[in-house]
Amino acid sequence: MTMLEPEIWPKFTPGQWVGGKRPPEAGPFCHDSRRCRAGEIFLALRTERADGHAFGADAQRLGASAAIVESYRQELSLPQFLVPSVLRAAQALARAHRFQWGENGRRPLVAVAGSYGKTTTKDMLALLLGPRTLATCGNENNALGISLTLSRLGPEHAQAVVEIGVDHPGEMALASAMTRPEVGVMTGIAPVHAVHFRSLEELVQEKLGLLREIQASGGKTYFPASCLLQAPFRTLADAATVLVSRKEEESLARGLPSVVSCELREASSELWLDFAAGEEVYAIPPLSRGQAQSLALALCVAREWGCARGDLQRRLRQWRAPSQRGQWKSCSLGRVYLDCYNANPVTLRDAVDFFHQKTSAERRIWVLGGMRELGIFSAEAHRHLGKSLPLRQGDAVLGIGHEMEECLKILRARAVAGVELEYSETGEGAGEWLRSHRGSFFVKGSRHYALERLFEGFWD
Repeated sequence: MTMLEPEIWPKFTPGQWVGGKRPPEAGPFCHDSRRCRAGEIFLALRTERADGHAFGADAQRLGASAAIVESYRQELSLPQFLVPSVLRAAQALARAHRFQWGENGRRPLVAVAGSYGKTTTKDMLALLLGPRTLATCGNENNALGISLTLSRLGPEHAQAVVEIGVDHPGEMALASAMTRPEVGVMTGIAPVHAVHFRSLEELVQEKLGLLREIQASGGKTYFPASCLLQAPFRTLADAATVLVSRKEEESLARGLPSVVSCELREASSELWLDFAAGEEVYAIPPLSRGQAQSLALALCVAREWGCARGDLQRRLRQWRAPSQRGQWKSCSLGRVYLDCYNANPVTLRDAVDFFHQKTSAERRIWVLGGMRELGIFSAEAHRHLGKSLPLRQGDAVLGIGHEMEECLKILRARAVAGVELEYSETGEGAGEWLRSHRGSFFVKGSRHYALERLFEGFWD
């Protein structure tokens, strides 16, 4: 796979090949010297944790063909491209490579953004579009992650699906300029990653910038009807495909020119979609309502893309829940619903409802890590969790992290008979408590708490 030709890099970013020494061609970017592969370009990034320049020799030993650096390292024999900022250079080169990719640089790219469900929607859409689709690895959705993804675009890819995450003002404009998508999917809006925003309205405007750019350039946009609760989305609704997934949202989308209604039928494990051309039914694995909405959005895009219904059903049979994202696992303590890759009020409510429905006759142990990055919305979100958690006699709740103190205050005030409550500042302090419980475990919290580690040594 060949990235942008090394000899023309100085046309797109301030920099020079030291001593005129450069590789004949360049592979994709790599920012972790421990995982560099032959032909890749090592990004010597300086971060709060480490200086990537100290690991150039490791990248060279593993076969890196060159390095982008901010200071020349004489001990390295591989070519070095000297720049003022490694991150900015990577962004500029990735953007240029996206434009040269494919026929006239315009093979289609889908951007997936939103406050929640981005990774699931991205993974589902990539699966449905077929094997010639390049997709973001994991949730590498910040400016660096987008650069890494774009650098992997090759002639073998017919299309790309790129996940975009923002948590600072101005980041969406940068991501949009780098990716220049023809299609945009907004999964939903909630007060998530809001620490650096003064209000929900400011956060909405930031995310909305992506869809505005796509519509202005003649591209297609998709979002669920719940987004219309935010007034700015209504200005884009006439040119978007709006997904209606709940009866109470039908009034929001009434009169819009392009509406697709969907219904999750859990008893028969089916997803019903009502397109303008007619109704379609898809057999699906067990999914929560939020996951079903992600799938419905992905199916909307894939059908308009031209994918045959039979191909989509065949590919859908290959779907497996990614690690720590709605996974059922067995351990010596019981069975575990592991959904702890991250947490926010919307995804937590969705996962709670799904778990509650699937554990009608079992003792439940709720292992709840705090929801981080909610900013000014944090206290109220955790209090709401305490008010709405569907407890019954015999349940136990373990709250981990200082954010959960607000939730536990409410749970104590509720005083549900026969419910055990426990608090731990960190997951490390909860191991002994956990060992004394048996039943069905619900495990969800922000990635910071890495709740899956609580069950190390217990997995079957």
